[in-house]
Amino acid sequence: MNILPSVMVALMLLDFMHPSEPAATALQTATRYEASGSGQLTIAVEDELQLGSVARGATRVPFLVLNLSASCESDIKIQSLELRHTGLGSADDITSVYAVDGYTRVTRSAQFDRSGKTAILRFRSHVIPKCSATSLTIFADMSQDATVASEHGIALSGLHGIMSTAKETVLSSGDDKKTVVALPVTAGKLTARLLTISGPIRYGRIETVARLQLTADVKSAQLLKRITFTNDGRARDMDLQWFSLQKLSGTVLTRLAPRMRGYTITLDFSPMFILHAGQTIVLNLKAEVRGSQSKTVSFIIEEPSDIAASPYRER
Repeated sequence: MNILPSVMVALMLLDFMHPSEPAATALQTATRYEASGSGQLTIAVEDELQLGSVARGATRVPFLVLNLSASCESDIKIQSLELRHTGLGSADDITSVYAVDGYTRVTRSAQFDRSGKTAILRFRSHVIPKCSATSLTIFADMSQDATVASEHGIALSGLHGIMSTAKETVLSSGDDKKTVVALPVTAGKLTARLLTISGPIRYGRIETVARLQLTADVKSAQLLKRITFTNDGRARDMDLQWFSLQKLSGTVLTRLAPRMRGYTITLDFSPMFILHAGQTIVLNLKAEVRGSQSKTVSFIIEEPSDIAASPYRER
């Protein structure tokens, strides 16, 4: 297997401060029918999400929760969702927006266009099995240069912006006027750099399949929660098994993850790991190799938000 290096900088999540009180709103329902397709897709926009104030540069800021369900006629594949920016702030203050299922990002990030203030999230392969339901959270990353006190919200554009294999689509939504306000403070930075791997990766052995260098800036320590790696090579699913992140000393910092989900693997720190202000650490991504030599490996951090962390106040 071959390992290729990758370098990127990740901005950190800043937990919400000063959440606003939820208000009761009337629920609005609309339905659209297609000439082709099968089954009914129902999307309900959750109205209990509390928005508030975040620092400029904050990542993984939750704006919207969507509850999706499929009727019992057939599985329904979600292809894309169109979002619109609301609020008095500039859409340029949001650098990227994306959808997450649980802890797994299921779309690439998108940006709002300046003219229509809309963004389209395209799903790789997201299927809701018949007679079942799931929830998606729409997250966004704020610009380091976001205008202070600017207000931002995200809403579905409407039925016309929901693309799926369903014949009937039902959308229920409430208040889309809740906003996030940018504070006059800046989130700390975490620099993530993937280092090269030396030597071959051998079948049937537990090998180092990636090396990750993390550095916290001097503004604040960072509390590491989880990291998602994406393989840019051919190996997928069961080709690599039993992943963990370890210090150079061999200390295991994460729960074991049995396999990749497609080309991605998410590792949860247990317990969460404190990276002190100004500290640099190198972590080895370990995995048991089960694929052949043709199943190449090239792990990357695909999006800055794939590193979930928050500023940590040290004594």
